[in-house]
Amino acid sequence: MKQTAFEKMENAAPFKRVASFTITHPKKPGSYAVINAAYPADDAGRLQVFIVDSFGDHRTCQAGAASGYGYDKFTAALSGLTIDGHTLTDHCGHDDYSKALLKRAKGLSYDECRALLSKGGARGYQFANWSADGWASCYKLPGLDYLRAIGYTVIQAL
Repeated sequence: MKQTAFEKMENAAPFKRVASFTITHPKKPGSYAVINAAYPADDAGRLQVFIVDSFGDHRTCQAGAASGYGYDKFTAALSGLTIDGHTLTDHCGHDDYSKALLKRAKGLSYDECRALLSKGGARGYQFANWSADGWASCYKLPGLDYLRAIGYTVIQAL
């Protein structure tokens, strides 16, 4: 049975190690970013990511990489790179806003804190480590999860 071009692409070894994402925002028509990732042939190799960001006045290109075993190398490689002015973080990433949210959460109940995260700028953040004294940490959502939470559309093409 003859394979279609799509099936040939899916079955070709190099294409099993790549991913491509397009990032758009409904309020920014014509603007987009593309993320291309090249995965290593083995689990220990170096994963590389490239971001072409066409949001804003001019197009930029950034590169990141991560290597090692047993963790989310894709998100680690994106950490520190930006899309449309938003800096992406790894898991458990902090920024000034996460620190401010944690301060605002002091003395609030569990439910009040959860409601705080559903408001405007707090979307894209999460509290962690609840105890009787309240939340111990506040993190920015990792990688593409942050962009999704604040209204961007993430489409994986490959």
